[in-house]
Amino acid sequence: MKKSSRLSLILVFIFVYITLSIGQKTSFYYNPESEYRLGIDLFDKEKFGAAREKFDNVLNFINNPGSELRINAEYYDAICALELFNSDAEYKLNQFMINHPTNSRVNLISFQLGRLTYRNKKYNSAQKNFSETDISELNNKQLSEYYFKSGYCYFKTKKMQEAKQAFMQINDGTKYSSPSNYYLSHIAYIEGDFENALEGFTNLLEDNNFKSIAPYYIVQIQFMQKKYEQVLEMAPDLLINATKKR
Repeated sequence: MKKSSRLSLILVFIFVYITLSIGQKTSFYYNPESEYRLGIDLFDKEKFGAAREKFDNVLNFINNPGSELRINAEYYDAICALELFNSDAEYKLNQFMINHPTNSRVNLISFQLGRLTYRNKKYNSAQKNFSETDISELNNKQLSEYYFKSGYCYFKTKKMQEAKQAFMQINDGTKYSSPSNYYLSHIAYIEGDFENALEGFTNLLEDNNFKSIAPYYIVQIQFMQKKYEQVLEMAPDLLINATKKR
């Protein structure tokens, strides 16, 4: 083959390769709506790492800060960072509030910041964030989490009446119902309301998370009530497996 012909073939190959590459990039980069929808689908499946990649692609393509699609991607990008325990989560959430103060999702950002500061054991900050949340915009799952974590923040900051009010809002059948029952029973115990405390701890005897600790409260309450025969029925068996603390 002549040198000129070989050079022509190489040039044609390069042209085709570049054309195909540009075509592939165009189909990828020029469909931010498709990337966003894929991100939402992954987010709903709790595949937060893959979802965040999709939302980042949208953010990298759309530079207009007023674009609704970009704003939505910013929100979900921040929530993915939160769910993934990424170090930039708090920054992302705060930036959303700063950049879009009138956006309808600002209320949800307050709730998400409450979740984050609660996770970091900053209970005063978490309670402030929760207090700024409009609970009418939370779904049932979020509402249960809101009441439990808000109640726990009150509990940790020694505001027992507020804690009780929050824990009492949680319906049975949620992941927070048993923990709420435990803290309500514990508060009743330390306040000397032994009847309600005893009822609450008795209800926890079959709960996998609390059945190992509830009997110790029950024995202590029975002792305080001078029900010594009942203490003797339960306490000896507890001593067999009791830790030094118990």
